[in-house]
Amino acid sequence: MATSGLIGWTTLHRSARPVDASPGDPHLHVHVNIAHMARCEDGKWRTIAAGAEDLLRHVHLINEIAEARLRARLIERHGARFARSESTGAWELVGVDGDLRSAFSRRRQQVLDLVGRDAGRDRMRAAARRTAQSKDEAAAEAPRHN
Repeated sequence: MATSGLIGWTTLHRSARPVDASPGDPHLHVHVNIAHMARCEDGKWRTIAAGAEDLLRHVHLINEIAEARLRARLIERHGARFARSESTGAWELVGVDGDLRSAFSRRRQQVLDLVGRDAGRDRMRAAARRTAQSKDEAAAEAPRHN
């Protein structure tokens, strides 16, 4: 059925969730939100994509597109360079020392300490959800306190 279109938005975050009641580590990332309702041509509001289930199948692709757009902007505006991590396959900023990266990965270490390095992705995600503290977004110019 024809609709007036979809509503969606992105939210840019600059930090990870707090660990042990201290501010989160620097972690630039984007959240993509898509409302799963649309106003149809008959004027009624209805859910789309089988109540969003069909959208959820494509979350990984949507995330990849959003992250690629963010990388492209950082490359264009700031000359950033990225390369895939050999161990995780994630895109990482080139030139950041491994020890420095580890020092600012307290949230990941918190989850690994809970479930172990051999835990599967589902188990790690469940542990991350269980231990998540609410996040206070820090301004780009805000100092980091320990």
